[in-house]
Amino acid sequence: MDPLDWWERLGFPAAVTAMLLFALFKGGGWLGVEVLLPLRQRHEQFLERTEELLGAQGETLKRLVSATEQVRESTCRMEALLGGKSPGRHGVVEERKG
Repeated sequence: MDPLDWWERLGFPAAVTAMLLFALFKGGGWLGVEVLLPLRQRHEQFLERTEELLGAQGETLKRLVSATEQVRESTCRMEALLGGKSPGRHGVVEERKG
């Protein structure tokens, strides 16, 4: 079937619709390669970097908790040696018995 025969048989609206669909198909291919693929790659890089940062932050938080516990234990030992009041587990001042 010749394109002109098709145009005459189906009419102007069908021909315009066919051209728009073809342009959409070609534009979609370009959009996928030129826009969506690089965007996906950058997003994956962002997610990988975020995971690395969260892992590092978790390790830092573990070290911080450990250091805080050591300071608390050291403070409790000093208070025990000196007598008097000592901060409890949650920072509440408790009377030493003994």
